[in-house]
Amino acid sequence: NSGGVDSSDHEVNLKILMQQLIERGRIDSREERDTILEEVTEEVCEDVLANNYMQSLALSLDLARCRQNAEPYLELANRLVNAGLLDRQSEFLPTRKEVLARECECLTRPELAILLAYAKMQLYDDLLDSDLPDQEWVRGLLLSYFPDSVCERFEEGIVDHPLSREITATVLTNFVVDRTGSAFLNTLSQQSGKSWVDGVRTYLFFDRVMQAEPARQALFDLDNRMQA
Repeated sequence: NSGGVDSSDHEVNLKILMQQLIERGRIDSREERDTILEEVTEEVCEDVLANNYMQSLALSLDLARCRQNAEPYLELANRLVNAGLLDRQSEFLPTRKEVLARECECLTRPELAILLAYAKMQLYDDLLDSDLPDQEWVRGLLLSYFPDSVCERFEEGIVDHPLSREITATVLTNFVVDRTGSAFLNTLSQQSGKSWVDGVRTYLFFDRVMQAEPARQALFDLDNRMQA
């Protein structure tokens, strides 16, 4: 129920923001708060659908990559197990030997979904342990979490949100992992000797220099309108 959880998170974080704005006198009453929340309902739903679209796409691309080369995903699984985050037995995740014994020599989509979830958990924790969520140059990602009309009226309140670091880390995690796949940062870390957070910094830099996001959106707009 990814969409339901995401919707609930948006609702809670918006209500925390609204309560803060009421206490500061930026919103006059609960009635005004309720009106604002009602007005942004459709935009929040669109954001949730977009998030789930990206996560589903990430899984599909991971499956295609894994069919070509399972090694990055097997290495990721080992890294998460060794870090004490992932328990193979409780998650029914196969060992390297079991995967390579399969005819396809790759993980299944449900197994890749497990890796995607745990890779996101690991990156989220790493980001919170770093100073990246506090950097002004990633503030746009924090603002992107909230509806445009709320950002236009209450940007200063969003920046001061009690959970601004956690929200920023969540948006950063989803932005990078959903666009690169679950194994990208671990592979980059193994090849460069740098941390996952360093990989995020580098990815964001090149993503902006190349203006990749507008190009992606233009491509996504063609979904269901052209052959794969």
